[in-house]
Amino acid sequence: MRFCFKLDKPTIFLILAAICVVPASIFLPYRYALESSLLENLQLVVLAAAFVFCVKTKEHKQLFIWIAMVLVILFLREINIFRVFFPIEGEVNTFAEWDELRYGYLAHPLYGLFIAYTLFYFFQKKLWKIAKEYLLKVKIPTIPYILMFVGMIVGRVGEKVYKNELVEESFELLFYLSLCAIIYLYGFDKKYK
Repeated sequence: MRFCFKLDKPTIFLILAAICVVPASIFLPYRYALESSLLENLQLVVLAAAFVFCVKTKEHKQLFIWIAMVLVILFLREINIFRVFFPIEGEVNTFAEWDELRYGYLAHPLYGLFIAYTLFYFFQKKLWKIAKEYLLKVKIPTIPYILMFVGMIVGRVGEKVYKNELVEESFELLFYLSLCAIIYLYGFDKKYK
């Protein structure tokens, strides 16, 4: 059976994190959802950990390098392509516009080029073959995948429907934790090879 419900250490940690995310999204002060605050910084730490897992894995190295590149895109998105380092004094959660920054006009083109190169790398290295193997043959860590989709869906609903940044950021953290756990399991746990 391909669907694996094993409660290994990453999955147990993820379940505990998911249990904590619900009250966090309700009871944490709003300031923890702002740019460069607690939740966003935790997301960056998790993305960095997932990046390290990708770089350190031994098998299917090119696929994990590509995933690491995708993680860099997500990391840059979380810090608004470095824009969070230019807050407007006296304002809360407000940052300088790109046209106000020296060389700011280069940010989006360079970001777009990196995204284009990431796509090019995927097709140049024919990584769809390895991805297809994972999709069709390798065991699926079911609980992390379920929690990843829960984090993604609830985070989007919190952002788009309820305009609640605390829900958005809390469940986005759950999404990133789940993604990190999945990367770890595929990269280092023999059951998922």
